[in-house]
Order: sequence, then C-alpha cells, then structure tokens
Amino acid sequence: MPIVYRNQNTAILAANLLKEGRIVLFDPLNAAFAPGFVDLGYFPAADKIAPTNTVNRAAVVAASREGGPDVTLADDVTSVGITYAISSLTPDDAVKELHAGSAPVTLAATGVATTTAFLYDPSVSVSGRMIIVRKRPGSDTARRHRVVFHPRVDLSPNGTGDANGKDTLIFLATVRAYAYTVGAEFSAAAAAFGQYGAQFEVPDTELTPLLDFLAGEALPV
Repeated sequence: MPIVYRNQNTAILAANLLKEGRIVLFDPLNAAFAPGFVDLGYFPAADKIAPTNTVNRAAVVAASREGGPDVTLADDVTSVGITYAISSLTPDDAVKELHAGSAPVTLAATGVATTTAFLYDPSVSVSGRMIIVRKRPGSDTARRHRVVFHPRVDLSPNGTGDANGKDTLIFLATVRAYAYTVGAEFSAAAAAFGQYGAQFEVPDTELTPLLDFLAGEALPV
C-alpha cells in the first residue's frame, strides 16, 4: 500500500511560520474585586506565555505469561499539573491589585483619605477564569488566531523581575480542574471542553464573538 500524506502541499509553506502575539485576560471570581476581565498588559519580548505541563504516571506491571521479565500493561496517569509563569511589563492598578492578591481598602483618616492599603501575604492566590489569546499578525480577516480558555486558575504573586531595566510583576498561574456544563453557545462542541478548559482556532472576524461567549462560561453558581 503506498504511503498517503495528508499535508504534502502545506507542510513547508512559509505562511505557516508563526510570530504570535500574546494577550492574557484574567477574571477574578472574588467579589471583593471589581467585575470584569483584567488585561495583564505587555510581556517581555522573550516571554512565550506557554504552559508547563507535568504529567505523572505509575506503571501497571504484570508477570509475563511466557516467563522472563515482567511486562508493563499500562501507564496510568496519577496526577496532572499545569502552570504558567507570567511577567507583566506594564502593570496598571488592576494588575497591581491581582499581584497584591486583594482588592484595595481606602484609608479614611484626615491626611491619608486617598491612600489605599493591600493585604501583604506571599501565600495569597486569587481564583478566577483565564483566557489566553495568541494572535497572528496581518490584515487578512481569514487569518486564524488561537485561544485557550481555563475555567479555573489560581493566580499567585511570584515576586518582581527586571526586563531591560524595567520592573515587572511576576505571577504564577496554576490551572485547576473544574467540571461544569458548557453554555448553549458551545453545546455542539461540548466534547472539546475538559476539566482544564478548551482551546480554539478562530478566524479574525469571529474572535470578538468567541470572547463574548467565553465571558459567560464557567461562572460561579
């Protein structure tokens, strides 16, 4: 039987070369924060905003039926970890609140009436929903962007950094398993949604509607 290639005409096209943009949106579910997604801004040029996936497995080993060495029947997944390291190069007040892990409280005393105070706790984390948009450059409305949606993420402060002499706020985003029933807009693609979320390829003309639909997903009951 001759070998059949599915992509022999497209595998080496220069148009496949990617230089994607990165946009990270986080919606804190704590009612103490103002409602809405927070744009984490610009990131240092060297940052890829890619997940670090850790999958631990345990082998199921049986004695060989024919004698000799034991045989491995399966490798069961025992745990999964998904994390992102995110450095915000242009943190505004909303991003600074997330890095503090708490919404600000305004002092009322005379002389400091507009001063705000934040909780100081390095162990704090903020639970929320996260959307990552990987945009392809250009003006072609048919170009396809990639979008990742995580229904639950714990966003934790992870210190500060330096990028070309500019201070950055560093976050550690830990993706959590979360099971829920998808909304009507995604019912036809429910099988693509797992406990860690879903990823999409979306033409430029449909990016905004997709983000609008995701904004209604996995809200607290």
